[in-house]
Amino acid sequence: MKKIYKYSLPGSPGDTVAVETVPGANIVHFALQNGQFTFWAEHERARETERYERRIFCVVGTGMDIEDSAVHRGTVLDGRFVWHLYESWH
Repeated sequence: MKKIYKYSLPGSPGDTVAVETVPGANIVHFALQNGQFTFWAEHERARETERYERRIFCVVGTGMDIEDSAVHRGTVLDGRFVWHLYESWH
């Protein structure tokens, strides 16, 4: 059975962040929660023997450079700022 799990992204916009998730976790929402960039993903609960996968993310503001191979995962409005979550940032 699937559930929704929360993942926090430490750092500031433009920072590359590695997050460990269950393989195949599907990102369903990206937002600011208590001033911290956060995403929610649906997946089955990890078994103790299951390996996690390392996924690379970067939050960029509108107008900032985006790596060609990066995949858009979500957008959040923050007052006059608009932030975008991208995955596979190198």
